Amino acid sequence: MTSIYQFEAGETDREKFIRAGAAAIITRAGHMQLVRQAAKDGPFADQLRDVGEGPGDLAGWTLSDLARGCLERAGKASGGPAIDVVKRALEVRGEGSNTTSDFAILLESAARNISLGFYAATPATFRRWCGIKSLQDFRKAKFYRAGSFGTLDDAPEGGEIKFKNIPDGEAADLTLGTKGNIVGLTRKAIVNDDLSIFRELMSAIGEAAARTIEKAAFDLVRANAGMGPTLADTKALFHADHKNVGGAGALSVDVFGEAMALLAGQTDPQGSALNFAPRVWLGPVKLAPTVRQFNTSTADPTTGKNSGVGNPLLGIFGDVVGASHLTGTRSYVFADPTLNPTFAVGFLNGQEGPLISTLPQGSYDGTRWRCLLDFAVGAFDFRTAVTLPGA
Repeated sequence: MTSIYQFEAGETDREKFIRAGAAAIITRAGHMQLVRQAAKDGPFADQLRDVGEGPGDLAGWTLSDLARGCLERAGKASGGPAIDVVKRALEVRGEGSNTTSDFAILLESAARNISLGFYAATPATFRRWCGIKSLQDFRKAKFYRAGSFGTLDDAPEGGEIKFKNIPDGEAADLTLGTKGNIVGLTRKAIVNDDLSIFRELMSAIGEAAARTIEKAAFDLVRANAGMGPTLADTKALFHADHKNVGGAGALSVDVFGEAMALLAGQTDPQGSALNFAPRVWLGPVKLAPTVRQFNTSTADPTTGKNSGVGNPLLGIFGDVVGASHLTGTRSYVFADPTLNPTFAVGFLNGQEGPLISTLPQGSYDGTRWRCLLDFAVGAFDFRTAVTLPGA
């Protein structure tokens, strides 16, 4: 999702001005700390690096000041009323650009960094229980499931090494889709130094992007009354025939023990055990404290047990995810989603977050941005999870 207007090491004075100007807007909008935190903690360092050093000498500059500065650096007339300065700054083509002014590039950089910072800061859970995949384009992408190759055949010395086909049924598909909107910053808003589009709207777009993916992922989980989407075999992902549905009952050592056995007992196409182990629990927020107690208590927390009975479930989960998207008593146990995902989220070239790009000005009195989100969600493998109905 890297913008075409990002700058590398050895940037020119023009590029430094654009970077510092964007940082000045982000700082005045009150979002610089959040953007820097996102660059530090998330997978977004490359996308956010162009404002990391802050506004420098441009600190406190208004939008009109930045427009005037762009004109001066381009060797164009920068005097006159702010309304005329902003108009000229939006119309003057930037160095190396046939269609976009340096001022528009500067504004886009600020908008992009704010939206990406809020995308990273939004408390979405899908990264914790979904596999993350990189897709090269918008065509259907095929990924092979765990154990799809079975085991390696003998390769006798001097003998023929066998060719092995992988059954088509052992592949999962992901296809990118796009969601988006267009927003604009009018010339009047620029002259009035109105930062609301940066302060509120671009932050809301970043949050909305993360929540859009989160909802799409949970829509898959909640399909068919919580049994997951219908697969190619015409059965729900969680189905008795898939051997991934636990028995009814309140969460307990026995219930989790059954889930462990179901995961471990799944087999590859050749019938060999895959021996998956629990890694992530996903369920309603109200059940999460109980699961955390099972996961961290040294003594068996089951009602009626005395403190001298050890807890066989200690440390069973690497992550306990309580989700407001889920209600009732049904929950899910997943194998490690980074290795053997049940559900997967895919991004174009592996880059997350909203893509902000400047549209041609045309007859619009200001600058407009196209805000797009390219992603895919899909069910990957029924063998890597178990659902627990609860009680």
